[in-house]
Amino acid sequence: MGEEPRGSRSAERPDTGPPGAVRGGDALEHHYRLLAETALSGRRLSDASLQGLRELGAAAADRGTTLHAVLDEYFTGARRVWAGLRCPQGDDHPTGLRDLAQAFLRASGESAVALSEGYETAHRAAIRREEASRREFVDDLLEGRTPLGRLAERAERFGLRLVGPHTVSVGRARERFEAGDATTRYVEDALTTRFGVEQVLITTKDGLLVCVASGSGRRFRSSSPDRRQVRSQGRAGSP
Repeated sequence: MGEEPRGSRSAERPDTGPPGAVRGGDALEHHYRLLAETALSGRRLSDASLQGLRELGAAAADRGTTLHAVLDEYFTGARRVWAGLRCPQGDDHPTGLRDLAQAFLRASGESAVALSEGYETAHRAAIRREEASRREFVDDLLEGRTPLGRLAERAERFGLRLVGPHTVSVGRARERFEAGDATTRYVEDALTTRFGVEQVLITTKDGLLVCVASGSGRRFRSSSPDRRQVRSQGRAGSP
């Protein structure tokens, strides 16, 4: 299930979708049986059942599956459950059909929310881990006390190739830059689109925006978003 954590540049190809985006196996099939029973009985799904879905969502996020793929697979299965349901009072009983539909929609909606909650919690944790790794790498790079061979190996994890000259630029603004906020994402998207993910690494440190880019400082500055562009994202700043 789920959306790839932003900023992850692992060499492994992410699992972006079906088949088996959720990969819940027996656990997911058990949930579909509970979904049918819940719709027929009118009861609510138990807290344990919803927690199990949160765990499935978290596992999908850890695999790098997109949230879209997770929910698409879940609702595909839910539609099969609905197609197999029969109203206890008979298909020509309007009140019974209404109650069945309401119970099914409530249970499937709660299930989708639980999947999304588990996914998003794991997704945010992955972003925090990724950003902490980036900051640690940049600290070691600037301090110069780590052997170059080890730095090069760690750089590859972020898709950065430490070959030839590199430029480190630091930006500040009236408001702090934070990992994953709109302005940080805007600058990262602009630079990686211009240079490619193997040429640029963006991180934040103590409220500053830090960029490691291959090539000369002049080449980098000529392609950086200007102040007006950054201001349009909600923050005015200077390099």
